[in-house]
Amino acid sequence: MAADFLFDSGKDGSVDSPAAFLFTQQTIGLQARKTSMVFLAEALVRRGYRVHVVTVQLSWLSGLRRGSKLGALRGVPRNRWYAADGMRGFLWVPPVHPVGARRRLWRWAAAPLIAAYAALLPRAVVKPLQTADLVVIESCAAVALFRRIRRIARQARILYSMSDRLTVVGMHPGLERRLRADAAGYDLVRVPAAALL
Repeated sequence: MAADFLFDSGKDGSVDSPAAFLFTQQTIGLQARKTSMVFLAEALVRRGYRVHVVTVQLSWLSGLRRGSKLGALRGVPRNRWYAADGMRGFLWVPPVHPVGARRRLWRWAAAPLIAAYAALLPRAVVKPLQTADLVVIESCAAVALFRRIRRIARQARILYSMSDRLTVVGMHPGLERRLRADAAGYDLVRVPAAALL
């Protein structure tokens, strides 16, 4: 079942270079530490996919926080594709993104960013995304992109790859609500433990 989902064949049984897009908070080729999403990206390359990894959950707002990931990625090309490890990476840094919020006032102020975030998806990502066969959305701010991705990549199967509950890892509660509203629209949901379903 998983092999059929991840590996579609053409009429003659050969693979016609399918395209996979991963929307994750991770980067490829820029850090020593690998996570499950990077391992998945590498596995898809081995399966013959043209893999595109879009790093999300960063924005100009990230620079305001001390010790932010954005600060650690100085000198890395932003908002354009780069090649790494046989894949294409895109470090997306729009003006704003849906940030976690512990204080009620900030949570209220940040809520509109969830709807606005998808509208900021750059053309450099949107255009190639139209050819996607597989899209993987990680449990992070990327869930705010689902509805737009579904409209852009109409023929793609969309997988939600859950590592954690969103609110447990400090995501804005509006992202959890958005995920619950959109859950039935995903083609497959991957969870590390049955209890998380």
